[in-house]
Amino acid sequence: MAVHVPSAVDSRTRSEVEADVMADYRASSPRSAALHEAAAQVMPGGDTRTVAFHAPYPLVITEGQGCRIQDADGRTYVDLLNNYTSLIHGHGHPAVVAAVAERLPFGTAFPAPNEAQTRLAKIIVDRVASVDLVRFCNSGSEAVMNALRAARAFTGRDLVVKMEGGYHGT
Repeated sequence: MAVHVPSAVDSRTRSEVEADVMADYRASSPRSAALHEAAAQVMPGGDTRTVAFHAPYPLVITEGQGCRIQDADGRTYVDLLNNYTSLIHGHGHPAVVAAVAERLPFGTAFPAPNEAQTRLAKIIVDRVASVDLVRFCNSGSEAVMNALRAARAFTGRDLVVKMEGGYHGT
């Protein structure tokens, strides 16, 4: 995608530059546009992660390898978000893929404790001096909810400070 960056002598207005950038975006991402339109028929706003949405539609990502992701239109990007830091090893890391493949035949999510989570919790407690107990969560939102509950119970305070404009989970 070619993006025009106005120079000091550029006579175009900001809105003209923005219109050109938007036209370039639409022209270079027709498959993402079509996939987003289809997704909007079955998911509110075409996505379940509203934090990732941007107008006129988000790029649809088809694959990732290491620090790079590819969109539905075949363009490759450096993934600077890494799923908001949950993918510190990048996409498709061979060791992670091997561990998941080894585990899949036995199941991955249970409504009760399992040995693997105990082993991981022990590793974390042993390696981090300030951690005595671990609670695993399904999402950052759930982790924030649990942290707030624990803080309120520990301090006896009900007031919670939230940063305006900050993302604290859904």
